[in-house]
Amino acid sequence: MDFQDKQYVIGIDLGTTNCAVSYVDVAVLKEDRSTGKKPVEKKNLVKVFNVPQLTGHGEFTKIPVLPSFLYIPGKYDISKEVLKHPWKKRADLFAGSFARDHGSKIPSRLVSSAKSWLCNDKADRRAKILPWGSEGFEKVSPVTATSEYLLHIRNAWNHFVKDEDKFLENQFVVITVPASFNEAARDLTMEAVKKAGFAPSVVLLEEPLAAFYSWLIIHEDDWQTCVKTDDLILVCDVGGGTTDFSLIVLKESDGTPRFERIAVGDHLILGGDNIDLALARKIASKFKSETQLTPDKWKTLSHRCREAKEKILEEKEPLVRITIKGEGRSLIAGTLAADLTRVEVENILLDDFYPYVDSVESLDLHKGKEITDFGLPFEKESAVTRHIIQFLEHHREGVQKKLSKDPKPDFILFNGGTLKPALAQERIRKVIGKWFGSKDSELPQILENPDPELAVGIGASYYGLVKQGQGVRVGSGSPRSYYIGVSIKEDNASKALCVVERGLDEGSVIDLPQIKYEVRTNEPVSFNIFHSSYRSGDTAGSVVTIDDSFSSMVPIQTIIRFGKSGQRKIIPVTIGAEYTEMGTLSMYCHSGVSDHKWKLQFQLRDRQKETGCKETAVYDDQLIKDACSMVHKRFTDKPGREDYLKTIVKQIEGIVGHKKSNWPLSFLRSIADKLIEIEATRTRSAAHEARWLNLTGFCMRPGFGDAFDNERAKKMWKIYLSGIKF
Repeated sequence: MDFQDKQYVIGIDLGTTNCAVSYVDVAVLKEDRSTGKKPVEKKNLVKVFNVPQLTGHGEFTKIPVLPSFLYIPGKYDISKEVLKHPWKKRADLFAGSFARDHGSKIPSRLVSSAKSWLCNDKADRRAKILPWGSEGFEKVSPVTATSEYLLHIRNAWNHFVKDEDKFLENQFVVITVPASFNEAARDLTMEAVKKAGFAPSVVLLEEPLAAFYSWLIIHEDDWQTCVKTDDLILVCDVGGGTTDFSLIVLKESDGTPRFERIAVGDHLILGGDNIDLALARKIASKFKSETQLTPDKWKTLSHRCREAKEKILEEKEPLVRITIKGEGRSLIAGTLAADLTRVEVENILLDDFYPYVDSVESLDLHKGKEITDFGLPFEKESAVTRHIIQFLEHHREGVQKKLSKDPKPDFILFNGGTLKPALAQERIRKVIGKWFGSKDSELPQILENPDPELAVGIGASYYGLVKQGQGVRVGSGSPRSYYIGVSIKEDNASKALCVVERGLDEGSVIDLPQIKYEVRTNEPVSFNIFHSSYRSGDTAGSVVTIDDSFSSMVPIQTIIRFGKSGQRKIIPVTIGAEYTEMGTLSMYCHSGVSDHKWKLQFQLRDRQKETGCKETAVYDDQLIKDACSMVHKRFTDKPGREDYLKTIVKQIEGIVGHKKSNWPLSFLRSIADKLIEIEATRTRSAAHEARWLNLTGFCMRPGFGDAFDNERAKKMWKIYLSGIKF
């Protein structure tokens, strides 16, 4: 990737609660080198870009962060005159500080936590679903909301520099994502980046690494006096919506100490939002017992609790009065108020989010997710400390192999606004110390982080310099290993082929020509994809048995086209992959009988959300086969048995045991595929054609929502163009 002609390196922290931007004028570095001047220290080179944004009615102000909130104005709730920006906008919606503050009063029109939605594989992240739970106006998708934050940053930067050569889309940009983001979430982030008009050469960097790079800026000249060889560093990043862990070690390599990231945690939708909701529940318990809060009232109450929490923890207020106004005729009488005290905040933090971990049994976390009125799959286990200890124990074997010691961190770098309070930091240190039986003098030391809200953005810019050979590099590569599910003859166990090993460097290409598989062409096929952030020893080409150490991803679903005839065939293939310079993963199938190569795309569309059809049941394969066989038999029966067609729906209902209104989408599409396959039978009689059209139309409604509906639609279009037969 060519960086040499770029004037600026720009780092963007695309946060759940706040976005932050920093930059480096590379021209200053080039000038120092050409004139022989003493180089400017990196910490003085990296500048924070204060983002201009609406901060009130008609007020446009530059502040260090852009709050990650998007407001969709109603026709009458706010004047367009007070929303004017210094640059042209494509829509009335707006992002930032005023969006957050005004939207807290009208939460039904406020989009928040878009980043958490990007990794919610239970939702269609391209569908217009935000603000969640709102109705009556055009909403936006998580991808669009993310692109709006990036577009605001791009417009603000371009307005600031004026010169087209210095426009953001012409610079080297590094954007941060959680280390725990899987490839689907990364792909969607890159889609938002493209939608915002950024250059395609944007590089993604994991947030915990960026936070550590921000520490390295400060200690670029003396880090060797701070950290010793074989020291283990835990980066603990708890933001507004996500929790992220990474382990970094300082190892001797060819006689030179080198930082190396050796582990990352799984994705946890757990952070400040969860704390705010817990505080909101506490306040709600103080309201009148008969009070029923609507989802919008809960959102407003959570916003108020967030503001109160910050005043108590950062401004040392002993208590804060929280008021929720009534509506309509009950504006005064319906007003609710209660006090949130420092003691209550501290108790909730220490008891619910940072408790001590007493035993191995207590690490048996409440598995799974919990869907709330906010729509997001929050972790059922809210104790951050339990997740930290479980993360360290998961990587015990890897740390012992690498360092010959327990996975007790020597240092902790705390990052994210949620971990700013000293109360949280001290409790986490003591929890780790107690778990490993350490004395108070042996607790992990804290690596200072003076600006946790800005650190990730600053570290992203420094990483941009490192990519150009200007700084201290942390060896990282792929944060997890990736696998593709395969079937092995005479082996009943579920197997997977490792295509990307953990730690693989960016820009690496993996080709496995020695391992041959077979794949079906010209028909829908699905590849099961897995990842693991803590398996060690698996290398590219390893075939391993799938067990609890694997996490499944959204399957790759595709149709591999081969040959002009479109005839279904089974052909030999080999598997390849590329872990790109941008930090994204691509997988390929290489034909063994031709020069063809097919990219395997992640299927990001959620079948249920887009159609409104809920998967109320998962039918047994044999049951589906029985229903399809019956449909085939009824349409191909001998002449004179057309009466059976009239009751075909009842016959299917009898087989599956559910009324047709409750058939899940996957079953509907299975019946549709069978009907498309026997489409020629509709020429038998008017009764055949009427029943075929009626049942196929029902099973294909509304024409999108399943991974292969585009393919089905093409076939249906040809049938439509052929016209009615009777």
